[in-house]
Amino acid sequence: MGVLVWVDHACPERLGELVRVLLPDYPELEVHSDARRLMEAEPGSTLVLIPRAEDADWLNINRPLFAARALRVVLFSSRETSVVLAQRSVDFFDWISHRLECRPGPAPFAVTGLRRALAVRAPGVVWKGGDLEAAFRVARPRRKLRRVSAARPYEEMVSEVRAARGDWLAWTDVDGDFRLRRVRWALAEARRRGRSILVEPAVPSPGWWAVHGQVADFQTARERLERAGARRPGRLAALVDLEPEAIDLLSTLLEQGTPERTVEKEMARGTDGGAAVGRLAVARQLIPEKELVRGQALAPAMRAFSEDGKQARRLRALEVEAVTQKVMRGESLDPEEASWWAASTTKTLPFSASPEGLGRRADVVEVWLRHEPVNDEMWGQSSSQALDIGDLAVAELWARRAAELAPRWLGILARVLLEEGRWGEAESIFRRLLASASGEEHGRVLHELAGVLERQGRYMEAEVLLRQALASKENALGTAHPSYAASLHELATVLERQGGYMEAEVLLRQALTNKENALGTVHPSYAASLHELAGVLERQGRYMEAEVLLRQALASKENALGIAHPSYAASLHELAGVLERQGRYMEAEVLLRQVLASKEKTLGTVHPSYTASLHELAGVLDRRGLYTEAEVLLRQVLEIEERALGTAHPGYAASLHALAVVLGRQGRYVEAEVLLRQVLATDRTALGTAHPSYAVSLRELARVLERQGRYPEAEVLLHQVLSLEENALGATHPDLCATLTLLGFTLARQDRPKEAEPFLRRAVEIAAASWGTHHAETAQALHRLAQVQAALKEKEAVTTARQAVEALLHSVGPDHPITRQALPELNRILEESSGNQSS
Repeated sequence: MGVLVWVDHACPERLGELVRVLLPDYPELEVHSDARRLMEAEPGSTLVLIPRAEDADWLNINRPLFAARALRVVLFSSRETSVVLAQRSVDFFDWISHRLECRPGPAPFAVTGLRRALAVRAPGVVWKGGDLEAAFRVARPRRKLRRVSAARPYEEMVSEVRAARGDWLAWTDVDGDFRLRRVRWALAEARRRGRSILVEPAVPSPGWWAVHGQVADFQTARERLERAGARRPGRLAALVDLEPEAIDLLSTLLEQGTPERTVEKEMARGTDGGAAVGRLAVARQLIPEKELVRGQALAPAMRAFSEDGKQARRLRALEVEAVTQKVMRGESLDPEEASWWAASTTKTLPFSASPEGLGRRADVVEVWLRHEPVNDEMWGQSSSQALDIGDLAVAELWARRAAELAPRWLGILARVLLEEGRWGEAESIFRRLLASASGEEHGRVLHELAGVLERQGRYMEAEVLLRQALASKENALGTAHPSYAASLHELATVLERQGGYMEAEVLLRQALTNKENALGTVHPSYAASLHELAGVLERQGRYMEAEVLLRQALASKENALGIAHPSYAASLHELAGVLERQGRYMEAEVLLRQVLASKEKTLGTVHPSYTASLHELAGVLDRRGLYTEAEVLLRQVLEIEERALGTAHPGYAASLHALAVVLGRQGRYVEAEVLLRQVLATDRTALGTAHPSYAVSLRELARVLERQGRYPEAEVLLHQVLSLEENALGATHPDLCATLTLLGFTLARQDRPKEAEPFLRRAVEIAAASWGTHHAETAQALHRLAQVQAALKEKEAVTTARQAVEALLHSVGPDHPITRQALPELNRILEESSGNQSS
């Protein structure tokens, strides 16, 4: 006579517990999910069947099989399947002798994982899915789990950590490196270790233990083990509680020849079948010891490793000490190793210098924040690192704390305010510092104040201060000192902004000679000046020379810093820009995608440098006519910048401007106009109407109006732009070329070619003087001038058209989109002239 026991409301997390209870009395026990497999069972066998809804008719028809073969069967049925069976297998249900209800519960491996992480004092837990609350209630029944959003302001996060005391913290909304970094900083600042859980974060957190409560599909697990050679695959799957990682390890063990009997014997030592599999995997060297010590191994192996908590802690302490020695010797750590060490070490680092091996990453801040006692040095150095990383809100918070304790940190506060676009406040602080500065400090503050003015577009004032800084540094340090070269470099940058390319080039070559003598050609500072010189040559249309210098800069940075350093990525970015100017868009795109991958790893996706490269990539896609893709990227940039900088920041406005340009290319002029007016409102508040960026956005708005045929409105704006640019930059600055060319074209479109011609002649003169006759900007101005001259029936139109063709072919080549667009019109002018002469 067969026996049927019905376990209703069954949940897969409890299957292993059922099998472990039955196995001592029924050693032949197997588990199936396909009812038809019962026909293969030996008479008198004991089985667990996980019925499926589609088995209902088969069970009803074949119910005599259970009695005929004297099978003892436990139906482990979910609520949904039970409903179907009750409706379609009525006769079969009459044969059931007992009904039990399965109480819900978490996966046992999840409960054990939480307990083990606490036992070995893991820095924290990464919860990768499943019912966290249920697992926590069983693992820590007397403790409270408090959910905290990582999207909250940083100070609030620190307050939550301090208020938690003995409670556990469950961090939600960890959607990337930016928020993960803040969570780890908040914990370090609050001096908390352990008792923290990242709830399904989007990024890994090295050093934290991975735990989850998700079980595998039974049938899939059974088939996997069956393929690996298991005789009783269903039973084995149940004994490891359907833990996916344990099933994978177990399959590997079986495939490598481990006897099934050995596996079950190991499992009999306790109730954690997954940990038993983990022990076997470790014994057979399937798991490297370093992965265990660093918490990187699969969860079953980690639980096995932590069964001897004292030994696990000892081995981890030895590994932490070994890495600490590497750090102190300045050896390089990869990002994952650095992050693991920062999470695990109990030691602090000296503030005297940032260890080379860690670079300027968040990891050193996490270590510094645990420093005792809290002092101005801790806040100041941490603020400097946060500024480099791009977390401006936290950088400002820490800089203010440092400055409150010691005024010497006001400089770092000013630098943070500068990056936040709060230029007036930054300028005020530097002027205050300048009043009391002397000697070497006087030159340094002059240099930094000039940088603030340069960011505001006040180039002439910045130039004056930099020349004063050079004089001050010459007296205090001499002209051979690297600090003197740094001010030469900055002065060259300011001159380049004013269109003084020749003098900028001379200064940068002087700075390079100075740095080569003082620092050598593999120093990052030398490479930085190579990079800047390449930019100056690029502005002059000397793309081949610029490309050569950038490749030299890249080689120097690779030797000095390595290819993973953000500075290396910055030069790759610049090289992509040079390639783009030459119309080599595919090469530029490949480089920019490489840059983005590098910056994502080293800086994260919210750093201004990362968004700058996204922005540049969007520009390349725009040039290729891939407007939709460019728009997607720019909206991504805006989303990041809105969170990191806020919508009132000039950087956010610059990205809005770029999006407006892309929308204009698609003929979406109304949308573009709305965005540009928003940009102008932001720039008016943040920069003032005298800043060159304001004029650039005003010019773009005029272009959008011109595209809509609103010529009088566009003309008014362009005269305003021209006045602004002449006042800010001077009457011969190359930035005026675009405005003059567009103004001339707008007048020509209103059938006023006579008025247009002087503006276009001036544009050509400025472009030729600034960049030479074989530059793309000169070519475009010549193109528009030739059109106007042709409309006026001037003979000079032919000469101008020929010059435009020659300039296009020499500057960007015949295949460049600008050339392809302009050549038909220029050829028409030449052909008409030829026809007129022959007639």
